[in-house]
Amino acid sequence: TFDKIRIAMEALQKSKAAFEDSAKAETDARRLLENLKEKETGWKERAGELGNAEAAYEAWKGKNAELERVGEEVASLEKRKAELSQCARKMQSAQADFAAAASAYEAKNEEYQIWNRRYMASRAKYFLDRLEDGKPCPICGATEHPSPCRIEDDAEDISEERLEQIKKEVERLNKVQLDLAGQSNAAVTAWEEKKGVLTEILEKLKLCESLRAHSGAADQEITDETVSDIFKRWKRAVLKEGKKLEDNRNELEGIESALSNASVEREQLNETIERYHKEAEAANTELKGSEREIDSLKKGLQYASEEDAGKELQAAAEKYAEKKREHEKALQSASKAMKDKTETETSIRQYEQEFPLQTADTAKKKEAYESVIKEKDLSESEWKALVEQYHKDEPERLQKEVQKYGEKKAAAKSLKDAAEKAVAGKERPDMDVLSDRHKIAQEAYHSAREAYDAIKSLYKDNQRIYDRLKPYNRESVVTAAEYAKLERLYKLFSGNVTGGRMDLETYVQRYYLENILALANRRFQEMSAGQFELRMIDLEKAGEGRSNRGLDLMVYSTVTGKTREIRTLSGGESFMAALALSLGMADQIQQSAAIFNFDILFIDEGFGSLDEHSRNQAVKVLKEMAGGSKLVGIISHVTELKQEIDNQLLVSRDKDGSHIRWEIS
Repeated sequence: TFDKIRIAMEALQKSKAAFEDSAKAETDARRLLENLKEKETGWKERAGELGNAEAAYEAWKGKNAELERVGEEVASLEKRKAELSQCARKMQSAQADFAAAASAYEAKNEEYQIWNRRYMASRAKYFLDRLEDGKPCPICGATEHPSPCRIEDDAEDISEERLEQIKKEVERLNKVQLDLAGQSNAAVTAWEEKKGVLTEILEKLKLCESLRAHSGAADQEITDETVSDIFKRWKRAVLKEGKKLEDNRNELEGIESALSNASVEREQLNETIERYHKEAEAANTELKGSEREIDSLKKGLQYASEEDAGKELQAAAEKYAEKKREHEKALQSASKAMKDKTETETSIRQYEQEFPLQTADTAKKKEAYESVIKEKDLSESEWKALVEQYHKDEPERLQKEVQKYGEKKAAAKSLKDAAEKAVAGKERPDMDVLSDRHKIAQEAYHSAREAYDAIKSLYKDNQRIYDRLKPYNRESVVTAAEYAKLERLYKLFSGNVTGGRMDLETYVQRYYLENILALANRRFQEMSAGQFELRMIDLEKAGEGRSNRGLDLMVYSTVTGKTREIRTLSGGESFMAALALSLGMADQIQQSAAIFNFDILFIDEGFGSLDEHSRNQAVKVLKEMAGGSKLVGIISHVTELKQEIDNQLLVSRDKDGSHIRWEIS
């Protein structure tokens, strides 16, 4: 009974420990569940704050795309600024050269006018000195000379050869002046073109709301000097915002992943709580059962304690053991005596039967023994030493070892022959090299295994993210396709397509310019004797680079069969091209709108840059126009034109000022 009580007590302690462990585990699980719920609440609140993180990041991509586009414009602006600065230096140099040439021409022309007047005066003095009343004047034929011109006698004379030299020098300086004027005009035109492109880019940048928003607290004006700093501020702000939005997006993904895992963990914790609760109830039931069993066992006890029962049991056991030993000892003595009696009787009978045989065998063995000793020439002591040294089973054992050795030798020889046959003609491998290769292969295998495990883990993460994003993919694909189509249309119309930066406005203007060139080339070819023809730049090249060159003009030479830049024309050729374009534009406007009628055309200078043939061709074209219903006015200092123009309004200058007079044919 005491053993049962002790076993019940042990079961009671185990049940109590199990109950406490289960209760503690249940409490810990409930605390983890509460902590998880608090975290979920915090995550959901944060997820609510970051709810539009993905949309905000996608919207930021649009800002970043705008930033990159404007960055290209800013870079183009900086490049144009450098080109404009270089062009300005060239323009200033060309203008300085022209000013110096013009000054030299004016000085030499003034000198020529002075000497020309003196030369004419000396020629007139020759006739004036010979005028006499009643004799006809050699110039006008009059016989009366009431008030002849008086020329001072001290007027310095000049030879006609010297005057001609000065005249040629004036003409040379005039040609130099006109050439430099053309170069200066070309430089100014190039500068204005560069300036126009720069202004166009700057105006486009001024329309950028984002740039204006980052122009500074003092509302800094966007200029070619400040736009770079403003763009840098904007770029820093956009990149900073992008970093924050990307962090928010990554945080939101982490929260969503944590919430997804928390749902599974919450279910597991609930299951754990339920399991520990059941285990605690079961342990509590066992605990109460053990207590009832102990109470029941204690009621039937006859001794006060297990120690008292043990003492009495021990005394009885000792007495029982003593009697048992005496009994066993008596039994052993009787058994031994009976056994000894039986063995003795048996031995007597056996010995009585074997004695005669043993006697005969002994004599026979003694005879054989003596024969062997004699045969081996051994003494009895030597034979005894051998017998003591070796066991009688030794020969059989040695024979077995010899046989076993032979079998092993035959097997080894067979293996040796097979191995020699397998390696016949082959070089003996270097085991150190093979060992090194084995180590390298092992390292490569472990490295590849680690990479495989990493890629496998990354694949699982990517697959999980892909499965989450897959439902939204179709909608985003449709939206992206629509956006790409609209963006391409926008870039085409605005001239922002890579490799083709010609906008729609320029493309339409090319149509009208083509009609103007068709009308202008009829006169330009006639003026240049069929040598030149104006053409627009090819459509493929019009959008190259970062500039809109759709309206750039080229000149085609029928002599060389090649097309070149229009700025390569000389000063005279440029004048003819400009004149032809002006006339072509007038014709086009008049054809397009009948209410416009260009009846009068004025041409200011430019003829001095033409050679004689080109000047004659240009005048011929103008005369053909004037032969109709148009009035063509030419403003020029070129003396040779006087012979070509019928009706002239001459302007002269003296000490009293400027005077005009008509010369009508």
